[in-house]
Amino acid sequence: MEYKSNSMTRLNYTNKIDSVHCIVGENGSGKTRLINSLLEIDEKEINKFFNDIDDIFDYSFVKFSGAVELYKLKDLSEQSIDISTSAFLNTMNLVNLNREDSINQVKVISSYYNKTEEHTKWEDLIELSGKTVSLRLNQIGDGINAYGKAYLKGIGWYEECEAKIKKIPSSGYKNKVLRTLMRKFLAVFVTEIFPQFEVDGEKKGIGESKYNKESKLILEHIDFENLQPRYEFYEGLEKYLKADNPDQDINSKISQLTNFFEDLRIISCNVGKELSFTDKGGRDTLEKILKSLNKEGDNLISQEVFSVLEFEWNGLSSGELALINLFGRLNSIKNKVRKNVVLLLDEVDLGLHPEWQRKWVNNVLPIIGKIMKTQDGSVHVVVTTHSPIILSDFMKEDIIYLPIDDSIERSRTFGQNIYTLFKDSFFLEAPKGAFSEQVIEDLLNIFRSSSNEKTIRESGDYKGFIKKYGLSGIPDDTIREFFDELVDMIGEDIIRNHLKKQMKNARWINESNDSLDYEKEIEELKKQIEELKKEKEQK
Repeated sequence: MEYKSNSMTRLNYTNKIDSVHCIVGENGSGKTRLINSLLEIDEKEINKFFNDIDDIFDYSFVKFSGAVELYKLKDLSEQSIDISTSAFLNTMNLVNLNREDSINQVKVISSYYNKTEEHTKWEDLIELSGKTVSLRLNQIGDGINAYGKAYLKGIGWYEECEAKIKKIPSSGYKNKVLRTLMRKFLAVFVTEIFPQFEVDGEKKGIGESKYNKESKLILEHIDFENLQPRYEFYEGLEKYLKADNPDQDINSKISQLTNFFEDLRIISCNVGKELSFTDKGGRDTLEKILKSLNKEGDNLISQEVFSVLEFEWNGLSSGELALINLFGRLNSIKNKVRKNVVLLLDEVDLGLHPEWQRKWVNNVLPIIGKIMKTQDGSVHVVVTTHSPIILSDFMKEDIIYLPIDDSIERSRTFGQNIYTLFKDSFFLEAPKGAFSEQVIEDLLNIFRSSSNEKTIRESGDYKGFIKKYGLSGIPDDTIREFFDELVDMIGEDIIRNHLKKQMKNARWINESNDSLDYEKEIEELKKQIEELKKEKEQK
């Protein structure tokens, strides 16, 4: 059986995406393996999906998954891009991944707000008013802060460095961050700028005392109260670097330091502030911070020092965070892919509240298309899901069932109720939890063949229930009340009423209480009749 449909007419889910396929199936049926085979450019599988891909080498294949997988991928070609959590954890630790994700999340929302395009789906999906982001130390930064002055013990002129750090107040979170940044800076500055000078200085006969004197003098020209260098800092540094090695690229090092201190000024002014995307001033500030945190090329000082910072969300739910993280990762690679893209999104419902699942096709897909669509390119999406709510938004010709079995007649999925989809598409044995289903079955067994309270208490089903569910030693009257309450808890009307009828036939229900219930119902009906009479008289 082939996955692609022969149907020539179908609804367009969004005008930014050319085709969408949804893969469903029971656990272990091979959904993730199929996604991975597409990422590995398995031409046989690709041809099963797409009618209109003539040359697969015109396409980039991009995979996203928030799950941690055990499957080991083959070596991928340059046209395959894996932005799944598992792939990133193969190249970086979780701390750095969280930092990169937080930056990408802020980037993608800033990008959205900077566009003037209308009719986006963001407002219908995520309400950003009242939600803010702020700068904080990541775990690496917290570690440096925990080490305190011990962090700099491995470098030269340690005492002088710590004396400068003490000029930064110690109280408050902002000062904690600034102290950490400057400790990190000093470690980078001393190890990256001065070590070669020290070695060469000794070779040239420059005494140790002279080296210390000159290096300390440079340090003196950094104003640690304002976290900025004085003019003499650059002048002195250039002089000493030339004395060390006139042929080195001194301008590059000076430029890195100049840019770092400019970035530090922006960072230090905004640590501790909560910045909002719905406020233009907040967006402008976030844009400046993003540029400082994303120094590329050879600006190693800024890269190293600011690697201890990340963004923290305030007021964002876990479901909103999962969606923004998807958008952020896609946005981070959109300039690296070819004009035609196949997006492979595994377990798109992971971590999403049912309401987010309900909006996924209608609101999330258009945003994905807006991020990835180029003017003359195409976007194809393949998703896997365990959500019947998401599945109910797909037409049957766009659904691939695993394992493939032509002998099974599938129900209509589009607009279908979730109970039928659970049973037919996800191979669920029952629409209730297994525990509640077992309790109900055990209750039915107790009352099915008993004729009075005595035969109930003597039955093996009753005794087994008491033992199984930890009710031993509880008085009979208490258990009787508990059974009545337990049946009243059942949410399904048909099952609840059927059990009550069984209990009444077995003469388990207290007749006086049963009569009292009927009297209450009669009184309620009388009130409704009186209200209807009043409404009629008023007309």
